[in-house]
Amino acid sequence: MKRILMKVWDVPGNTLLPALIFLCICFIIGAITGCIVAANGGDNAQLASVVADYTVLSDVNFWSVLFNILRFPIIIILCGLCVFGTIMIPIVVAVRGFLLLFTITTFVRLFGGTGLLYSLSLFGIQCLFVLPCILLLATQGLVSASILFSLASSRGKKLSGSVFSGAYFFRMLICLGVLLFCALAETLVTPFLVSLTMDKILP
Repeated sequence: MKRILMKVWDVPGNTLLPALIFLCICFIIGAITGCIVAANGGDNAQLASVVADYTVLSDVNFWSVLFNILRFPIIIILCGLCVFGTIMIPIVVAVRGFLLLFTITTFVRLFGGTGLLYSLSLFGIQCLFVLPCILLLATQGLVSASILFSLASSRGKKLSGSVFSGAYFFRMLICLGVLLFCALAETLVTPFLVSLTMDKILP
């Protein structure tokens, strides 16, 4: 079993962990920037419009939810297939962190502690399942894009196997399956949680 797992999660050059740490740092930088911008920019009317948009988006059909969940992972997957992914993937991860924490900070700024509860009901599923999938896809995408860039610049060493191995696509399928489950869960569960939270915020 251990041998199977090591083969599934193996990445050329054993660079998975350094890439993951680097992308986590990018995400944190984006998140901190989002907090600062939301805490210091815009008046309450502008922030309230953001809240209204997310309240509407919390009660949509499955396909809209699926699109919102898959947009960042799909961009990351495509970036991992080309040399430009070495630059684009960290930027995409940082932007995801910025948007998430900007929105959460906006809710907290408007509603205080109940705003944090609202954020938990709205983004809880995404934080538990979608973010890990994004980081995993981004990690293997960054590794593959870096290898492609190195090979394209004639400085790369010859690989014993393909950059895009069966394990590469197997990990991708696992993440897409989890994201599909998250879209279904958000469609069925999140509107109910948001409704309960809004009753506390706007009695």
